[in-house]
Amino acid sequence: MTKLILVSPGFPADENDSAAVPYLQDYCLHLLKKVPAENINIVSTQYPYTPKPYLWNGIQVYPIGGKNRKGIYQLINHIKTKKRLKSIVGKEPAVIHAFWLSDAAMSASSFAAKRKLPCLVTLMGQDAKAGNPYFKLVSKHVAFTSLCNFQANVFRNDYQTVVKAVIPLPLPSIDLRPVISRSIDLLFVGSYIQVKQPLQFIEIVAEIKKKHSGVRAVMIGGGPLLAEINSRVVALHLQDHIVVLESINRDEVFEYMQRSKILVHTSSFEGQCNVYGEALLCGMHVLSYNVGYIADSPKHIVCADKNEFVLKIMQLLLHPINFTPVRSIDDEQCINAYLNLYGMS
Repeated sequence: MTKLILVSPGFPADENDSAAVPYLQDYCLHLLKKVPAENINIVSTQYPYTPKPYLWNGIQVYPIGGKNRKGIYQLINHIKTKKRLKSIVGKEPAVIHAFWLSDAAMSASSFAAKRKLPCLVTLMGQDAKAGNPYFKLVSKHVAFTSLCNFQANVFRNDYQTVVKAVIPLPLPSIDLRPVISRSIDLLFVGSYIQVKQPLQFIEIVAEIKKKHSGVRAVMIGGGPLLAEINSRVVALHLQDHIVVLESINRDEVFEYMQRSKILVHTSSFEGQCNVYGEALLCGMHVLSYNVGYIADSPKHIVCADKNEFVLKIMQLLLHPINFTPVRSIDDEQCINAYLNLYGMS
């Protein structure tokens, strides 16, 4: 059977490392239902910060240990990655799938071109936007895929390159528990960085408070804007209305989702944004801009601006809300689509 090699800048250090690229973990766990673990290998170029191979759910993982170092270390890492790929492939037939248009894609495509092996590169997020230096460094023979139509359109417009396929990644298995009450009105889940626009979420809560004085919100994330977020909460007198949390493990995030009514996602750019699908699986409504993979469901509402966020939130809060879980992605269909591209279906 053809060997499948997945190449990524990062991968979990062990099976308990739930915070490390969780969507790639979900993909691999679903993939294992179709492909034997011995036919899958993973090469991780930057994280974990060790060069020692290990097993993850039966899959052999080969970390390069790049540690995101710059300068001459980037060249050294590139050489080490190609050397590792050579040792894995040997003389067997293989398909290489790189995630992110990054150093992983550069090394994977360079090796694949030399060995005349098929190579797929999945755009994961802002790597699809103009100005990515790795676009010129990947082989012209790679096939690009994207996670949603929005991302595919950005890539086409910025690079005049059409993706081979639009395929989202599968969703995780979530342990749905009996919910006593949905005491959290609004939930933010995402990194505290500019593109996620967490400060806009706070402004939305401030507007909702004027109309719904008892509004309760929770923010879950972590990042460089944490201090500014806490300052803005105080400045707008929202200490009794917004709880700001730093990063928590994934199962705890799902527990918060099952206690919340509406996911308010203010990000200005997304690849797939798995948090949409996770929130819908937990019975929540989702409000977002027209970015990422938009579910074909009335429970996912697309907003044009901050004012529309406020309007739609109030409409939901003033009426009974349906908390029936929605599965927005057909996981098996996703895996089969990738296997078809691999020539392994």
